Amino acid sequence: MSEIKLKKYFENMPYGENSLASEVHGPRNQETINNIVKELVEMYDYNMSIGEKGKATDAENTIKHLSKQLQNLKSIKEEYALNMGGGARGKKLFSNWTDTTWDDFFFTEKGVIDVDENFDIICDVPGLSYPYKKIEDITEDWEVIGDWMMKFHDAKRELSTSSNSLKPPSFDADFFVHNLLKENWRSMLTDEMPGGGYFLQNWLAENVDQSGNVMNQLVNLGDRLDKQSFNPDKDTRLHDYYARILKTANDPNYLTAAESNLADNLMRKTNNKNRLFPNKIV
Repeated sequence: MSEIKLKKYFENMPYGENSLASEVHGPRNQETINNIVKELVEMYDYNMSIGEKGKATDAENTIKHLSKQLQNLKSIKEEYALNMGGGARGKKLFSNWTDTTWDDFFFTEKGVIDVDENFDIICDVPGLSYPYKKIEDITEDWEVIGDWMMKFHDAKRELSTSSNSLKPPSFDADFFVHNLLKENWRSMLTDEMPGGGYFLQNWLAENVDQSGNVMNQLVNLGDRLDKQSFNPDKDTRLHDYYARILKTANDPNYLTAAESNLADNLMRKTNNKNRLFPNKIV
């Protein structure tokens, strides 16, 4: 669903903070919820009339259970709306890591609400090849961008300033990146970097040979490059990439170990050619 359609929905929807938790997902779902609650109320009244207070209490607790779930679902819809357009100038806060396809349809009244045998609410979007979700499943894969970009930008600027003033840096770049990755690695992997570009695009551009193939020795660092198979605990590419940007800001001549080895090998080849052909320009 396009962001234009989403914005139009949230700009024009007739629901607000004071709306009932049963109505914010559309008339069809409200009718379903009201019918379920009506049956439970009738069950409560009947059992009270015949002296089955235990069964009546069960019905009452089930109504309370549904009410609590609906309040949670309403809060999740509010959080979704904020993440879709609550940033500066209405910018989306969701990271590119998050696939919001299911959420886009469900929270714009294209979804269906029902209950299972335990009266736990289940949410579904007919026509999408996504499984139904319980309320606790909806936000499981949500990732927002957070403030890591500003922190990284500030760190880079501080290291650049330190370099110009010939003062030693006030923090260790590797330690800084390590801490930043702990909570933000998904966004740092998939979202636009400070200054433009994306990690994977930039990494591939720097690590392909003249035939367009990723260098074998670098492929061996990780089996695949897609987001789901990336494991920052075993794969250091993300750390190394961001750390190198900071170290280069502090020292423009900084080379990684791999770059240094490559430079050394090129120098050896050049020196060998000079010894073989001393009078020839190589």
